[in-house]
Amino acid sequence: MAIERVVYTIVWVRSKWFIRLCKSPILRNWGTPVDVVVRLFFLNKLFQFGGIFFWYYYSAPFFSLSNVTVFQWVTGLQLLIFGQILNQAIYRAIGKAGVYYGVRLGQPVPYCTGFPFNVFTAHPQYFGSVATAWGVAILMTTPAHEKAGIFGVCMSVLVQYFYMGVVEEKC
Repeated sequence: MAIERVVYTIVWVRSKWFIRLCKSPILRNWGTPVDVVVRLFFLNKLFQFGGIFFWYYYSAPFFSLSNVTVFQWVTGLQLLIFGQILNQAIYRAIGKAGVYYGVRLGQPVPYCTGFPFNVFTAHPQYFGSVATAWGVAILMTTPAHEKAGIFGVCMSVLVQYFYMGVVEEKC
């Protein structure tokens, strides 16, 4: 799951090197450096979701909607919906180039101080992604998945997004 963070760290800290890499014969047909980031992100998400799905499927029986508690429905759906509202608002506010580090890769990114940047966090997309992951986990958790460590997986997601927030603030 951390490969994505490695790529994002390289893009943030070594932007000029990454731009040169995007001009290499292997990557130049992938489009602009932002397009390369998007493609790498997509590939990583395939592995990430695939890995989590296989872990979930093989660690315990799949959940049943009839076994989801009221607490799970209320909490999970609130987190999931709020997370997706923040993620969609980010795309509307700063576009693809803003979401995928265009500001570091020489592409213009609109400056935004309104929603979602005026909520309680400096990184609304990261918060939205973490809230979505926790919402899905809460909805799909069974006692067996809980014992198998599903919330440890969620904590790793939280730590990785926290790490990227620190990288963006400090580097």
